[in-house]
Amino acid sequence: MPFPYKLYETVCWLVILVTGALFFDLVYELSQPHVIVQSPVLSFITLFLFFASYFALPFLGLSLVKSLRFDHDTSYTKLTFIRIVFFVQFIFQIFIAYNAIETIKKIMFLFKSHFKFYSYDARDDLLEVAAIILGLLTVYLEIFTFPLIKSIKKNYVSKMDEINTIGNHQI
Repeated sequence: MPFPYKLYETVCWLVILVTGALFFDLVYELSQPHVIVQSPVLSFITLFLFFASYFALPFLGLSLVKSLRFDHDTSYTKLTFIRIVFFVQFIFQIFIAYNAIETIKKIMFLFKSHFKFYSYDARDDLLEVAAIILGLLTVYLEIFTFPLIKSIKKNYVSKMDEINTIGNHQI
């Protein structure tokens, strides 16, 4: 298997880990007594879409890598689901990129002002940095998902042609 797809598999696992960490931290933060949610239905739908899409793409990517490894084809429903997840993630990527600018400026300011780590509550900044890392890793997955699908299709067609030629030689 080519190196970009081995790296793709590693990035899938990293995205799952970072998304899981963000999910557990969010659950912890929302369970605090001081948290009040203004519109719970809209917030729940947004969080569900975010975490569903950020968990779905790496799992779909791992199944694509498995298909490539074992010379299987991908189903049309899986390809459709990947396109839907890709579109939803693209929307969230815009929000992550928009917030990344402010986060990077804040972190640069903190390092320029020689702040003391023990006197600063950096929990929110760490979450924002984790979201930026998640966004960058997901961009890698988004870039290499469709070439991976093309490789799977090409590999499957070549295997089917090889099987077909073996059958033709026996007649």
